[in-house]
Amino acid sequence: MDAARPSAVRRLAPTDMGTYTIVHRFADRSAGFPDRPALLGDGQPVSYATLAASAGGHAAVLAAAGVSPGDRVALLTPHGAPTVAAILGTLAAGCAYVPLDPGFPADRLRHMLAAARVRAVLTAPEHRDLADRLAAVLTGPEHQLAGDRPGVAVLTTDAVTPAPLRPAPVDPDALAYVLFTSGSTGLPKAVGQSHRNLAHVVDNQIATLGIGPDDRLSLLASFSFDAAIPDLYPALLTGAAVVPVDLRRHGLAHAVDQLERHRVTVYHSTPTVYRFLLDALGDRRLASVRAVLLGGEQATHADAARGRDRFAPGCVLVNGYGATEMTFAARYALPLVDADPAATGPLPIGTALPGYHLDLTDDSGEIVVRGRHVAPGYLDRVDDRFSRDADGVWSYRTGDLGARLPGGDLVCLGRLDRQVKVRGFRVELTEIEAVLAAEPGVGAVRAIARDGELLAYARPAGGTLDPAALRAALARRLPEYALPRAVVVVDEFPLTVTGKIDERAAARPGRRPDRAGS
Repeated sequence: MDAARPSAVRRLAPTDMGTYTIVHRFADRSAGFPDRPALLGDGQPVSYATLAASAGGHAAVLAAAGVSPGDRVALLTPHGAPTVAAILGTLAAGCAYVPLDPGFPADRLRHMLAAARVRAVLTAPEHRDLADRLAAVLTGPEHQLAGDRPGVAVLTTDAVTPAPLRPAPVDPDALAYVLFTSGSTGLPKAVGQSHRNLAHVVDNQIATLGIGPDDRLSLLASFSFDAAIPDLYPALLTGAAVVPVDLRRHGLAHAVDQLERHRVTVYHSTPTVYRFLLDALGDRRLASVRAVLLGGEQATHADAARGRDRFAPGCVLVNGYGATEMTFAARYALPLVDADPAATGPLPIGTALPGYHLDLTDDSGEIVVRGRHVAPGYLDRVDDRFSRDADGVWSYRTGDLGARLPGGDLVCLGRLDRQVKVRGFRVELTEIEAVLAAEPGVGAVRAIARDGELLAYARPAGGTLDPAALRAALARRLPEYALPRAVVVVDEFPLTVTGKIDERAAARPGRRPDRAGS
């Protein structure tokens, strides 16, 4: 797909959907495929008919409590079928869903509820006490349901009984969901996306991966992050099945078991989780996987080369590019059989998907995404990274450093905030990581700058690593000022809830020996 130029507004026209939203499409699909499995996991498959009836029951509970179309409903539910049913039920009620992770600190959750201006919390019984504590302090009129009852309503899912799914009509430009992204102040920022934007992202994903009724899609991300969207909805709108796995609760070995057992055809994760997956597979292959989708952080040529013989013949690796502010806006597809083991550095992010335009700023090379399906700013604050032109089209400065390759593809070179200065020299941490990741036997890597010095961490892909040899290899490829003071070999990396390496935890004092590999 060719990237649109800024003047090509017709390419940036909004999706024409009327009031036929995602949940209306799911209702039709469930009527057409009532007995097909919608969700697969450890227990019995959940059919389309069963999921639709559960969603209808959730919508009925919200309506009975006085929740009105346009209200925002927070979800405190377990990963998997309970959250999927709650999401669909909230959408069917004409409301926007706000998925929350019960494992987050209470102060953070309280900020999220306030920023999203929720009027109801739909919670699993085991999280009722937490929901009551969070709701108790939200007493402003923006949190009040229609009527006289003050504060946020707390509803439990044990009150749900199956009911027909009859989605309410909604304005396509009304909010479908609110998610949160990290903020420089330490407080998460609320991003709201409309039904129109959600439908556009989902349709792009279905077309990009050719998803159909015979597919089975992994869902490894938390529902509180945008990475769950390209797994959940494309499956449920095509008659395919979703395989949700709670990585933090059950671990990678369980994920591998589920991927194999249910013969997943489309795999999606961050590059970090993908690397851990390949390590966990050992000599095995996921022979049913026809497409691997990576996103959320930088993927490399080494990632592609490692996957050459691990999936189905003809498997394609798709490097997706986006953020919570627009989900996926670009993609680069590479048949894994064509992956070059000698290639180094990041994979391209390719070209813009329909409805988006990607460009680079002249001053810093920052990637800017423009399109009618970019979120119109944050809900709870003004941010100068968003701007709107005379045609009403939004642009978002991503904070990512990019470059355009001779063939027209874009490559993301890393975060602008991952450029650091060491002894007066500008160093790109992702360059160190790319060189280190290219060394034999190296799995996951991370370079950090702390207290004016560079450190690199490496996890073996299998076997052992010699930190001194790795540092010597870096010395052969990097200028002296970019050479880490030490390479530290670790057995594992701590992960954030988004499936990325937790740099703060990785750099704690116990992981910083004085002269490891120096």
